[in-house]
Amino acid sequence: MQFRLTTLFWLVALVALAVPAFGMTAAIPAAAVGAALGSAPTRNALLHGRSAPTVIRDAMVVVAVAAVLLALLLPDTRPRATQRHQCANRMRTLLLAMLAYESANGVFPPAAILGDDGAPMHGWRVMLLPYLGEQELYDRYHFNEPWNGPSNSKLANEMPAAFRCAGCERCRGLPGLPWTLPPATSPSFHLVADPKAAVHPTRGGSVAGVTDGASNTILLIESNDRSQNWLAPGGLSLSEAAELLSSRVATRHVDVVDRYWFTSAYSHGFGEVGWCDGHLSSEGPLPENIAASLLTAASGDGGANQITDYRTFAAREYSVDRWDRVVPAMLFVGLVVGPHVGRRRPAADRGQTPAA
Repeated sequence: MQFRLTTLFWLVALVALAVPAFGMTAAIPAAAVGAALGSAPTRNALLHGRSAPTVIRDAMVVVAVAAVLLALLLPDTRPRATQRHQCANRMRTLLLAMLAYESANGVFPPAAILGDDGAPMHGWRVMLLPYLGEQELYDRYHFNEPWNGPSNSKLANEMPAAFRCAGCERCRGLPGLPWTLPPATSPSFHLVADPKAAVHPTRGGSVAGVTDGASNTILLIESNDRSQNWLAPGGLSLSEAAELLSSRVATRHVDVVDRYWFTSAYSHGFGEVGWCDGHLSSEGPLPENIAASLLTAASGDGGANQITDYRTFAAREYSVDRWDRVVPAMLFVGLVVGPHVGRRRPAADRGQTPAA
Protein backbone atom coordinates (compact mmCIF):
# COMPACT_ATOMS: atom_id res chain seq x y z
CA MET A 1 0.00 0.00 0.00
CA GLN A 2 1.40 3.37 -0.99
CA PHE A 3 0.85 6.54 1.00
CA ARG A 4 1.08 9.99 -0.41
CA LEU A 5 2.49 12.75 1.76
CA THR A 6 -0.95 14.39 1.95
CA THR A 7 -2.43 11.12 3.21
CA LEU A 8 0.21 10.93 5.94
CA PHE A 9 -0.54 14.50 7.01
CA TRP A 10 -4.25 13.65 7.01
CA LEU A 11 -3.71 10.67 9.33
CA VAL A 12 -1.51 12.68 11.70
CA ALA A 13 -4.12 15.45 11.86
CA LEU A 14 -6.83 12.87 12.50
CA VAL A 15 -5.00 11.44 15.51
CA ALA A 16 -4.04 14.91 16.77
CA LEU A 17 -7.70 15.98 16.79
CA ALA A 18 -8.92 12.69 18.27
CA VAL A 19 -6.95 13.19 21.51
CA PRO A 20 -8.60 16.47 22.67
CA ALA A 21 -11.95 15.54 21.10
CA PHE A 22 -12.35 12.10 22.66
CA GLY A 23 -9.70 11.80 25.37
CA MET A 24 -6.65 9.56 25.50
CA THR A 25 -8.65 6.38 26.17
CA ALA A 26 -10.97 6.74 23.19
CA ALA A 27 -8.60 8.56 20.81
CA ILE A 28 -7.19 5.43 19.13
CA PRO A 29 -10.60 3.79 18.45
CA ALA A 30 -11.92 7.14 17.22
CA ALA A 31 -8.97 7.66 14.90
CA ALA A 32 -9.33 4.10 13.59
CA VAL A 33 -13.02 4.60 12.80
CA GLY A 34 -12.29 8.00 11.23
CA ALA A 35 -9.47 6.61 9.12
CA ALA A 36 -11.68 3.74 7.94
CA LEU A 37 -14.53 6.06 6.99
CA GLY A 38 -12.33 8.68 5.34
CA SER A 39 -9.84 6.41 3.62
CA ALA A 40 -9.41 6.02 -0.11
CA PRO A 41 -10.81 2.42 -0.17
CA THR A 42 -14.00 3.59 1.50
CA ARG A 43 -14.23 6.53 -0.87
CA ASN A 44 -13.71 4.27 -3.89
CA ALA A 45 -16.35 1.87 -2.59
CA LEU A 46 -18.84 4.70 -2.33
CA LEU A 47 -17.95 5.91 -5.83
CA HIS A 48 -17.97 2.58 -7.64
CA GLY A 49 -20.50 0.63 -5.62
CA ARG A 50 -20.10 -2.66 -3.75
CA SER A 51 -22.15 -5.78 -3.20
CA ALA A 52 -24.83 -5.56 -0.52
CA PRO A 53 -23.34 -8.29 1.75
CA THR A 54 -19.95 -6.60 1.72
CA VAL A 55 -21.40 -3.21 2.55
CA ILE A 56 -23.52 -4.68 5.37
CA ARG A 57 -20.53 -6.55 6.80
CA ASP A 58 -18.32 -3.47 6.79
CA ALA A 59 -21.12 -1.36 8.24
CA MET A 60 -21.51 -3.81 11.12
CA VAL A 61 -17.79 -3.58 11.88
CA VAL A 62 -17.92 0.21 11.91
CA VAL A 63 -21.02 0.19 14.14
CA ALA A 64 -19.35 -2.23 16.57
CA VAL A 65 -16.24 -0.07 16.85
CA ALA A 66 -18.39 3.05 17.21
CA ALA A 67 -20.38 1.36 20.01
CA VAL A 68 -17.16 0.66 21.91
CA LEU A 69 -16.13 4.27 21.38
CA LEU A 70 -19.44 5.60 22.70
CA ALA A 71 -19.18 3.33 25.74
CA LEU A 72 -15.80 4.86 26.52
CA LEU A 73 -17.30 8.34 26.25
CA LEU A 74 -20.30 7.77 28.50
CA PRO A 75 -20.47 10.49 31.17
CA ASP A 76 -20.07 9.90 34.86
CA THR A 77 -23.64 8.99 35.82
CA ARG A 78 -23.03 8.33 39.49
CA PRO A 79 -25.67 10.02 41.63
CA ARG A 80 -24.53 13.28 43.12
CA ALA A 81 -25.32 11.81 46.51
CA THR A 82 -22.49 9.33 45.89
CA GLN A 83 -20.08 12.14 45.04
CA ARG A 84 -21.16 14.07 48.13
CA HIS A 85 -20.53 10.90 50.11
CA GLN A 86 -16.84 11.08 49.20
CA CYS A 87 -16.67 14.64 50.50
CA ALA A 88 -18.64 13.72 53.63
CA ASN A 89 -16.22 10.89 54.39
CA ARG A 90 -13.34 13.36 54.56
CA MET A 91 -15.23 15.71 56.84
CA ARG A 92 -16.25 12.77 59.02
CA THR A 93 -12.59 11.82 59.37
CA LEU A 94 -11.80 15.38 60.44
CA LEU A 95 -14.75 15.53 62.82
CA LEU A 96 -13.76 12.27 64.51
CA ALA A 97 -10.22 13.63 64.91
CA MET A 98 -11.67 16.71 66.63
CA LEU A 99 -13.64 14.54 69.04
CA ALA A 100 -10.64 12.28 69.67
CA TYR A 101 -8.52 15.33 70.49
CA GLU A 102 -11.21 16.60 72.87
CA SER A 103 -11.45 13.21 74.54
CA ALA A 104 -7.67 13.00 75.02
CA ASN A 105 -7.08 16.61 76.10
CA GLY A 106 -10.38 17.62 77.68
CA VAL A 107 -10.86 20.49 75.20
CA PHE A 108 -11.17 21.05 71.48
CA PRO A 109 -8.11 22.64 69.87
CA PRO A 110 -8.51 26.43 69.80
CA ALA A 111 -8.74 28.12 66.43
CA ALA A 112 -5.51 29.97 67.18
CA ILE A 113 -2.69 29.23 69.61
CA LEU A 114 -1.19 32.54 70.70
CA GLY A 115 2.50 33.33 71.01
CA ASP A 116 4.17 35.19 73.88
CA ASP A 117 3.33 38.47 72.18
CA GLY A 118 -0.37 37.60 72.02
CA ALA A 119 -0.38 37.17 68.25
CA PRO A 120 -1.80 34.01 66.62
CA MET A 121 1.10 31.61 66.15
CA HIS A 122 -0.34 28.17 65.29
CA GLY A 123 -3.59 26.89 63.83
CA TRP A 124 -5.99 24.22 64.99
CA ARG A 125 -5.48 21.88 62.04
CA VAL A 126 -1.84 21.17 62.83
CA MET A 127 -2.91 20.02 66.31
CA LEU A 128 -5.09 17.32 64.73
CA LEU A 129 -2.35 15.76 62.59
CA PRO A 130 -1.53 12.93 65.05
CA TYR A 131 -5.25 12.03 65.13
CA LEU A 132 -5.39 11.90 61.33
CA GLY A 133 -2.53 9.43 60.94
CA GLU A 134 -0.11 12.25 60.07
CA GLN A 135 2.36 11.91 62.94
CA GLU A 136 5.36 12.22 60.61
CA LEU A 137 4.05 15.52 59.23
CA TYR A 138 3.32 16.72 62.77
CA ASP A 139 6.88 15.91 63.83
CA ARG A 140 8.23 18.13 61.04
CA TYR A 141 6.24 21.12 62.23
CA HIS A 142 8.27 23.64 64.26
CA PHE A 143 6.34 25.02 67.23
CA ASN A 144 9.18 27.42 68.02
CA GLU A 145 8.30 29.52 64.97
CA PRO A 146 4.99 30.82 63.54
CA TRP A 147 2.91 28.77 61.14
CA ASN A 148 4.34 30.77 58.23
CA GLY A 149 7.94 30.75 59.48
CA PRO A 150 10.83 29.62 57.25
CA SER A 151 10.65 25.94 58.26
CA ASN A 152 6.86 25.63 58.52
CA SER A 153 6.35 27.32 55.17
CA LYS A 154 7.92 24.24 53.58
CA LEU A 155 4.86 22.27 54.76
CA ALA A 156 2.35 24.64 53.16
CA ASN A 157 1.89 22.38 50.13
CA GLU A 158 1.49 19.15 52.12
CA MET A 159 -2.13 19.49 53.21
CA PRO A 160 -3.65 16.12 54.19
CA ALA A 161 -6.64 14.95 52.17
CA ALA A 162 -8.94 15.09 55.19
CA PHE A 163 -8.97 18.90 55.03
CA ARG A 164 -10.16 19.09 51.41
CA CYS A 165 -13.35 18.06 49.59
CA ALA A 166 -12.65 15.66 46.72
CA GLY A 167 -15.15 17.47 44.47
CA CYS A 168 -13.09 20.64 44.52
CA GLU A 169 -10.02 18.67 43.46
CA ARG A 170 -11.87 17.19 40.46
CA CYS A 171 -13.01 20.56 39.15
CA ARG A 172 -9.62 22.22 39.42
CA GLY A 173 -8.16 22.94 36.00
CA LEU A 174 -11.44 22.70 34.10
CA PRO A 175 -12.10 25.74 31.86
CA GLY A 176 -14.99 28.16 32.23
CA LEU A 177 -15.58 27.93 35.98
CA PRO A 178 -18.18 30.52 37.09
CA TRP A 179 -16.21 31.30 40.23
CA THR A 180 -12.61 31.71 41.29
CA LEU A 181 -11.21 28.70 43.09
CA PRO A 182 -8.93 29.22 46.08
CA PRO A 183 -5.40 27.77 45.97
CA ALA A 184 -5.05 24.00 46.17
CA THR A 185 -3.55 24.43 49.65
CA SER A 186 -6.75 26.01 50.98
CA PRO A 187 -8.93 23.72 53.12
CA SER A 188 -12.62 23.02 52.50
CA PHE A 189 -13.68 22.49 56.11
CA HIS A 190 -13.69 25.35 58.60
CA LEU A 191 -14.03 25.50 62.37
CA VAL A 192 -16.70 27.70 63.92
CA ALA A 193 -14.72 29.65 66.53
CA ASP A 194 -16.53 32.28 68.57
CA PRO A 195 -17.03 33.05 72.27
CA LYS A 196 -20.65 31.90 71.84
CA ALA A 197 -19.80 28.80 69.79
CA ALA A 198 -18.67 25.35 70.92
CA VAL A 199 -15.04 26.40 70.39
CA HIS A 200 -13.60 29.64 71.75
CA PRO A 201 -11.12 31.25 69.32
CA THR A 202 -8.18 31.04 71.76
CA ARG A 203 -9.35 28.83 74.64
CA GLY A 204 -10.98 25.94 72.83
CA GLY A 205 -14.05 24.34 74.38
CA SER A 206 -15.53 20.99 75.31
CA VAL A 207 -18.53 18.83 74.52
CA ALA A 208 -19.64 19.22 78.13
CA GLY A 209 -19.89 22.97 77.60
CA VAL A 210 -22.39 22.56 74.76
CA THR A 211 -25.53 22.82 76.88
CA ASP A 212 -27.76 23.34 73.84
CA GLY A 213 -27.01 19.72 72.98
CA ALA A 214 -24.12 18.31 70.98
CA SER A 215 -26.51 17.09 68.27
CA ASN A 216 -27.94 20.63 67.91
CA THR A 217 -24.66 22.56 67.62
CA ILE A 218 -22.51 22.91 64.50
CA LEU A 219 -18.75 22.51 64.83
CA LEU A 220 -17.46 22.42 61.21
CA ILE A 221 -18.74 23.98 57.97
CA GLU A 222 -17.78 23.19 54.38
CA SER A 223 -16.82 26.12 52.16
CA ASN A 224 -14.67 26.22 49.03
CA ASP A 225 -14.37 29.96 48.45
CA ARG A 226 -11.87 30.91 51.15
CA SER A 227 -8.21 31.46 50.29
CA GLN A 228 -6.42 30.45 53.47
CA ASN A 229 -3.50 28.09 53.83
CA TRP A 230 -4.32 24.99 55.85
CA LEU A 231 -1.66 25.84 58.44
CA ALA A 232 -3.06 29.32 59.16
CA PRO A 233 -4.73 29.94 62.52
CA GLY A 234 -8.31 31.14 62.75
CA GLY A 235 -11.87 30.03 62.13
CA LEU A 236 -15.31 31.37 61.30
CA SER A 237 -16.88 33.87 63.66
CA LEU A 238 -20.55 33.42 64.53
CA SER A 239 -21.61 36.11 62.06
CA GLU A 240 -19.39 34.72 59.28
CA ALA A 241 -20.69 31.20 59.80
CA ALA A 242 -24.33 32.34 59.89
CA GLU A 243 -23.86 34.33 56.70
CA LEU A 244 -22.25 31.33 55.01
CA LEU A 245 -25.04 28.96 56.03
CA SER A 246 -27.73 31.37 54.82
CA SER A 247 -26.08 32.39 51.54
CA ARG A 248 -27.54 31.27 48.21
CA VAL A 249 -24.43 32.26 46.25
CA ALA A 250 -21.51 31.14 48.43
CA THR A 251 -19.39 28.37 46.92
CA ARG A 252 -19.76 25.72 49.58
CA HIS A 253 -19.96 22.19 48.20
CA VAL A 254 -18.45 21.70 44.73
CA ASP A 255 -19.89 18.86 42.67
CA VAL A 256 -18.63 17.84 39.24
CA VAL A 257 -20.55 15.84 36.64
CA ASP A 258 -18.47 15.52 33.48
CA ARG A 259 -20.60 15.14 30.35
CA TYR A 260 -17.39 15.30 28.34
CA TRP A 261 -18.19 16.99 25.01
CA PHE A 262 -20.91 19.35 26.07
CA THR A 263 -20.90 20.43 29.70
CA SER A 264 -19.43 19.88 33.09
CA ALA A 265 -21.97 20.81 35.76
CA TYR A 266 -21.19 22.28 39.15
CA SER A 267 -23.63 22.74 42.00
CA HIS A 268 -23.23 24.77 45.14
CA GLY A 269 -25.21 26.70 47.73
CA PHE A 270 -25.33 23.81 50.17
CA GLY A 271 -22.58 21.95 51.96
CA GLU A 272 -21.64 19.49 54.65
CA VAL A 273 -21.74 20.52 58.29
CA GLY A 274 -20.27 18.58 61.19
CA TRP A 275 -22.02 18.58 64.54
CA CYS A 276 -20.55 18.35 68.03
CA ASP A 277 -21.88 14.82 68.55
CA GLY A 278 -20.01 13.53 65.49
CA HIS A 279 -22.83 13.30 62.94
CA LEU A 280 -22.87 15.05 59.55
CA SER A 281 -25.60 16.53 57.41
CA SER A 282 -25.88 18.55 54.21
CA GLU A 283 -27.42 21.95 54.93
CA GLY A 284 -28.20 25.23 53.26
CA PRO A 285 -29.19 27.76 52.53
CA LEU A 286 -30.91 28.37 55.88
CA PRO A 287 -32.66 31.47 57.21
CA GLU A 288 -30.02 33.45 59.08
CA ASN A 289 -31.82 33.32 62.43
CA ILE A 290 -32.06 29.53 62.22
CA ALA A 291 -28.41 29.30 61.19
CA ALA A 292 -27.38 31.44 64.17
CA SER A 293 -29.31 29.23 66.58
CA LEU A 294 -27.44 26.17 65.32
CA LEU A 295 -24.06 27.79 65.92
CA THR A 296 -24.40 28.86 69.55
CA ALA A 297 -23.45 26.33 72.21
CA ALA A 298 -25.30 27.57 75.28
CA SER A 299 -28.09 29.92 74.20
CA GLY A 300 -31.00 27.62 75.01
CA ASP A 301 -32.83 28.56 71.80
CA GLY A 302 -33.34 25.02 70.47
CA GLY A 303 -33.30 26.24 66.87
CA ALA A 304 -32.31 22.85 65.48
CA ASN A 305 -35.91 21.67 65.80
CA GLN A 306 -36.84 24.02 62.94
CA ILE A 307 -34.14 22.98 60.47
CA THR A 308 -36.24 20.38 58.65
CA ASP A 309 -38.53 23.14 57.38
CA TYR A 310 -35.72 24.62 55.30
CA ARG A 311 -33.89 21.70 53.72
CA THR A 312 -35.73 21.89 50.40
CA PHE A 313 -34.09 25.07 49.10
CA ALA A 314 -32.67 24.38 45.64
CA ALA A 315 -28.94 24.66 45.19
CA ARG A 316 -27.71 26.78 42.30
CA GLU A 317 -26.15 25.02 39.36
CA TYR A 318 -23.94 26.16 36.52
CA SER A 319 -23.06 24.45 33.26
CA VAL A 320 -19.80 25.00 31.45
CA ASP A 321 -19.54 24.44 27.70
CA ARG A 322 -16.46 22.34 26.93
CA TRP A 323 -15.45 24.09 23.72
CA ASP A 324 -11.94 22.71 24.20
CA ARG A 325 -13.49 19.33 23.33
CA VAL A 326 -16.39 20.31 21.08
CA VAL A 327 -14.29 22.25 18.54
CA PRO A 328 -11.74 19.42 18.00
CA ALA A 329 -14.66 16.97 17.64
CA MET A 330 -16.22 19.16 14.94
CA LEU A 331 -12.90 19.46 13.13
CA PHE A 332 -12.43 15.69 13.43
CA VAL A 333 -15.79 15.05 11.74
CA GLY A 334 -14.92 17.58 9.05
CA LEU A 335 -11.61 15.85 8.41
CA VAL A 336 -13.36 12.48 8.05
CA VAL A 337 -16.15 13.77 5.80
CA GLY A 338 -13.90 16.10 3.80
CA PRO A 339 -12.43 13.49 1.41
CA HIS A 340 -15.96 12.59 0.23
CA VAL A 341 -17.21 16.13 -0.36
CA GLY A 342 -17.46 17.18 -4.00
CA ARG A 343 -16.62 13.76 -5.41
CA ARG A 344 -19.01 12.14 -7.88
CA ARG A 345 -19.24 8.62 -9.17
CA PRO A 346 -17.75 8.03 -12.65
CA ALA A 347 -20.16 8.47 -15.53
CA ALA A 348 -19.89 4.78 -16.45
CA ASP A 349 -21.09 3.79 -12.96
CA ARG A 350 -24.07 6.13 -13.31
CA GLY A 351 -25.15 4.50 -16.56
CA GLN A 352 -23.98 7.40 -18.71
CA THR A 353 -21.71 7.32 -21.74
CA PRO A 354 -18.51 9.26 -21.24
CA ALA A 355 -18.12 12.23 -23.53
CA ALA A 356 -15.94 11.62 -26.57
